[in-house]
Amino acid sequence: MKIIPVLALVTLSPPVKAIEGHKLNRPNSSEGVTMFDRLNAERTGIDFTREWKPPVKWAAEISGSFTGGGVCLGDFDRDGKTDLFLSRMTDGGRLYRNLGDFKFEDVTEEMGVASPGLWGAGCTWADVDGDGWLDLYLCAFDGSNRLFINQAGKGFKDKAYEQGLAFKGASVMMAFSDYDRDGDLDGYLLTNRIPPGEELKDVRFRLVKGPEGEPVILPEEMQQYAGLIKSPSGYKQIASGQFDRLYRNDGEKFVEVGKEAGVRESEYGLSATWWDYDADGWPDLYVANDFYGADHLYRNKGDGTFEDVAPRALPHTPWFSMGSDVADINNDGLFDYMASDMAGSDHYKEKMSMGNMTGKESDSWFLNWPIPAQYMRNAVYLNTGTGRFNEIAFQTGLAATDWTWAIKFGDLDCDGREDVFISTGMSRDWFNSDLRNQEEALILSKGSAAGRAFWNDKKPLALKNWAFRNEGGLKFSDVGREWGLDVKAVSYGAALGDLDGDGDLDLVVNNFGGAPGVYRNGQEKGERLTLDLRGAGRNRSALGAVVRVEISSEPSVLMRSVTASRGFMSSNDTLLHFGLGEANKANRVVIDWPDGGRQILKNMTAGRRYVIEQPRDLPPRKKKEAKTLFTESRMLSRVRPSEDIFNDFSRQPLLPSMHSQMGPGIAVGDINGDGREDLFVSHPAGQEGKLYEQTDGSGRSTFSELEIQVLGVDAASEDMAPLFFDADNDGDIDLFVVSGGVEGDPGQGVYRDRLYLNSGQGEFQKAPVGMLPGSTGSGSVACAADYDRDGDLDLFVGGRLVPGSYPESPQSELLQNDGGKKFVDVATGRFGGLVTSALWTDVDADGWLDLLVTREWGAIALFRNNKGELIEDTQKAGLADRTGWWNSIVGGDFDGDGDLDYVVGNNGLNTKYETPALLYYGDVDGTGRKRILEAEMEKGKCYPIRGLSCSSNAMPFLRKKTPKFHDFASATLFDLYSGGLEKADRYEVNTLESGLLINSGEGIFEFRSLPAMAQVAPVFGMAVSDFDGDGNLDVFLAQNSFAPQVETGRMDGGTGALLKGLGDGFFKAIRADRSGIIAAGDAKGVALADVNSDRWPDLLVANNDAAMQVFESVPPSGARSLTVELKAPWVLAVGARVKVKLESGKTYIREISAGGSYLSQSSSIPQFTIPIGESAKSISVRWSDGEMTSALVTRDAMTISRGH
Repeated sequence: MKIIPVLALVTLSPPVKAIEGHKLNRPNSSEGVTMFDRLNAERTGIDFTREWKPPVKWAAEISGSFTGGGVCLGDFDRDGKTDLFLSRMTDGGRLYRNLGDFKFEDVTEEMGVASPGLWGAGCTWADVDGDGWLDLYLCAFDGSNRLFINQAGKGFKDKAYEQGLAFKGASVMMAFSDYDRDGDLDGYLLTNRIPPGEELKDVRFRLVKGPEGEPVILPEEMQQYAGLIKSPSGYKQIASGQFDRLYRNDGEKFVEVGKEAGVRESEYGLSATWWDYDADGWPDLYVANDFYGADHLYRNKGDGTFEDVAPRALPHTPWFSMGSDVADINNDGLFDYMASDMAGSDHYKEKMSMGNMTGKESDSWFLNWPIPAQYMRNAVYLNTGTGRFNEIAFQTGLAATDWTWAIKFGDLDCDGREDVFISTGMSRDWFNSDLRNQEEALILSKGSAAGRAFWNDKKPLALKNWAFRNEGGLKFSDVGREWGLDVKAVSYGAALGDLDGDGDLDLVVNNFGGAPGVYRNGQEKGERLTLDLRGAGRNRSALGAVVRVEISSEPSVLMRSVTASRGFMSSNDTLLHFGLGEANKANRVVIDWPDGGRQILKNMTAGRRYVIEQPRDLPPRKKKEAKTLFTESRMLSRVRPSEDIFNDFSRQPLLPSMHSQMGPGIAVGDINGDGREDLFVSHPAGQEGKLYEQTDGSGRSTFSELEIQVLGVDAASEDMAPLFFDADNDGDIDLFVVSGGVEGDPGQGVYRDRLYLNSGQGEFQKAPVGMLPGSTGSGSVACAADYDRDGDLDLFVGGRLVPGSYPESPQSELLQNDGGKKFVDVATGRFGGLVTSALWTDVDADGWLDLLVTREWGAIALFRNNKGELIEDTQKAGLADRTGWWNSIVGGDFDGDGDLDYVVGNNGLNTKYETPALLYYGDVDGTGRKRILEAEMEKGKCYPIRGLSCSSNAMPFLRKKTPKFHDFASATLFDLYSGGLEKADRYEVNTLESGLLINSGEGIFEFRSLPAMAQVAPVFGMAVSDFDGDGNLDVFLAQNSFAPQVETGRMDGGTGALLKGLGDGFFKAIRADRSGIIAAGDAKGVALADVNSDRWPDLLVANNDAAMQVFESVPPSGARSLTVELKAPWVLAVGARVKVKLESGKTYIREISAGGSYLSQSSSIPQFTIPIGESAKSISVRWSDGEMTSALVTRDAMTISRGH
């Protein structure tokens, strides 16, 4: 074993005490065709089996989590080889010493860890007493936990009682960490439920009122057996688990401090992991709880106490949370997290486990009720660096992995990206809806004993385990078969570690009813290095340390955290493994030790295992506060359009999403001619829309609500898009508001659009009767332009839907302005489809404004303007074959070629929907009533998306046709609705990505998908500007939809995406901690406006049923802002194209639009950012009538004038 001299490494920290480098063993090549070889007991000597042999009194526990066992890896004898402990229910478990070459020997009795009769559960190695030797903590069910203290490698002695850690109950796992950073290890004991014992049979509990009037169960000990959760109808009693325990290490003994530390919960715990999610140097804790119990993200406040930040940090969590783990899945230097559930991985499994989603006994109400919401699927939390996470499970391909237990991240193929292994299975198929119905029938007829006995002869639910390769770009691919890890078994705990010293990760899995899975990694490709950190003080394993490795190849940043308890009931070896891909060294290694000190090493050669002792007197790490592009202001936080509850599903029970929550929108304009931009915010039915006037206050701008009586008259209408434009040609801006939604029957007056005429002083009156056609369709967008060049502004008004008849096509309107006196609809049925947005824009630079229209369940349509006549040209434009759920559109020259390209918002890739997404609409059940059938393709067959419960509730004939869940789950859509589908209308979506339409210059387009962060949620409002001052147009996207029906759940993974334009038609996502933007609500309208009079564009974001957000721009350092105000009649300014030419010859263009994006209208004053080293030379304006005006740039606030 060669030792590398210390001087061979460059260190930027004080001289290290010791760094030893040992050459790794030569990688073992696979013996078969897969990357991993499964080695049997004959080969390894691991003669372990785990059988179900419970004490009679605990036979019913076969349905619980203690059917599982754990695995922990660690070098207990310090011989350089990783040893192994496996837990089980008959004797605690077995300890195996690693002899090398994947040979192990059972040393359980020899080392003194035999525990006859102990029901062993979670296990972990940790140097609890800080003597440099790993100790073993073993959790137990209905038995005292064990703390086996290592006697210098010669044996172990149980010191749990002496140390205060001999808790007896339902212990799942002990997670160790130095949470108070005092130099020794503390522990969080995760517990589950154990039925009450005889000692409690005479205890009577009572209810008292809590501090906020909520009922509280007393005495407190009874909260470990019964709990209360709030429901829509009051409070519901539920079973609960034992109190978890936080043990603080006080030197000689551990003291339970959970209640005073703020982490005392009584739930069904299944995993607990320490990790520093906010990178402040203090270990935080994620606790995953089963059933109704909430998951908790406990932020360490650094003073011995914790705060549960899950409600504001996580958009939603799994419902039945199981195993979980931490990793930097996108190599951005921040730790991400995955928590698991039991979602079926294919159509059949999903439909068999859904149960009843309707009726009195249904728990579907619970899905959206908690904060955060809880959904029956895995969650992958992507760290934004702000304290708020994106949730991206669907997009990564990791949302549904069946009955999941262990999540284990690790770079299994040594390419630099962390892959994931997932164990699955269960003692019985408890969520099989048909079996559950049979059990319930038995209980009703013969009693609960018969119900329990029903499961005795049922087979275990053996499922394939999963392995996913991290492909980068937030994508994982299923490689279980290719890697040899898709073994069908009932698998619980799992642990990763280098068992043969070759620098890659091997795997051990604890299986129910048989032998463990022992997998040797045969990956020969990929450089690798391992780090064995030795901490100072009594935290010798350096639990809580964070290591950042930087290499020359991509991915260039590799992050690891020294965390023992991970996954389910298990702990990995704390030896840190780094796959380096093709890099032959680590250029830079940054070690943040648990006590806050930082050590930096350079040029660490690949192919070696380094043992690093923590130096003394390290400088503390300093967290750099990055400058953001925006800062959030609360100037409009009082603006909160609040929704009244409306049941969209009463008319159409199989509706995919609600249509009563599609707003609000925003319009920006100077209503009183004072030079400041004011705004209108649309409001839902039952409230009038609001006008806000911008004024000066305390040295900065503020907005004051105006009392406009006429708006209150129309409060019954649901506001959709508002629009400021000069309707009557009198030189001021009037207000048009589209009426939409579904809060009324088709044809009712609440759907009439409204026009309010401006006096010129910001006072509005309703337009005379007859000025508008008076149509009563439910609308969406309004946008204005003088498309026929007759000297007044015309309107396109999009028809959104027919209330109660979705997805039938409504009628859109093309309102031709007759001299400012009245508007005449000349659409003549040309604009069909479910219109969501539209934009007047000159796509082919011929001087005539064309019309682009986005639609749901359709293609983006182009209506080319042939000198005042609109002719559909969608096919020739290259748009006809790309159908989507298009929501929004904005224009800009994103590739710098002088024409306008268009960003289009779509549903994204982070939902349950995949392409092709299908919908059938018609009388499929012969009742004369048209029904909605959502459908999906799987292995060439078409299946219904909705489950038996919801489908049969709408169409009762299905219960007779498919009396069992198996019948329904096995049937194709055509099996279920034979004879009815042929007459139904069919809709198909083949594109879900939001993207960019690259313009050829002639109005012919190429579609290009936006970056991955643009796809994490549906995109609605958008805004375009050069936010970072580099001369290229950027785009902000508002994300999320809280409208989907409860089975789908909220599409809430987004926080708003700011995309940096690269100037060539490509974008790069700017992380939220650098953009300064967190818009995590149901964001809809977006507008640009200068709200603080600094001539830089600020962002306004309108959220459904939540406060409005304002993000003020932070002017880019060294860049200058050039604004160009057009002093001209509105009819000439709207549709004008403004071009700024720089001294370098580069040109920027902007087009003035009135309406577009999503239900929104931005400032009509174009702003140009002049980068460092550049200066603006000239401005040219092509007005909407084709005339040109030019001027030299003489100041940063230019005014270009033109009369009628």
